[in-house]
Amino acid sequence: MEITEAIEKFLQHLKLKNYAVSTIQNRKENLSLFARFAKEKNCHHVTRLRSNLVEDYALFVTGRKNRKAKLSVSSQRSRLTCVKLFCKFLAGK
Repeated sequence: MEITEAIEKFLQHLKLKNYAVSTIQNRKENLSLFARFAKEKNCHHVTRLRSNLVEDYALFVTGRKNRKAKLSVSSQRSRLTCVKLFCKFLAGK
């Protein structure tokens, strides 16, 4: 399954769990950024997601891998928590 398709399934899951519209929108935006990062790393399919990709993304988000714009700690936490929940969803937990 493509990462973007898995994201849509995850968002549908959140809707079924009655998450707030704003929460779902926030998760969608954060996961879109993660999907773009994954595609830049030549990872288009969920079966190719590995912990090292997520770790690289965490380094990227926290600014340790890129010295460009720094995100606030709150924004970093939001993006990383979203990816963590998405990965748990994929693992069926």
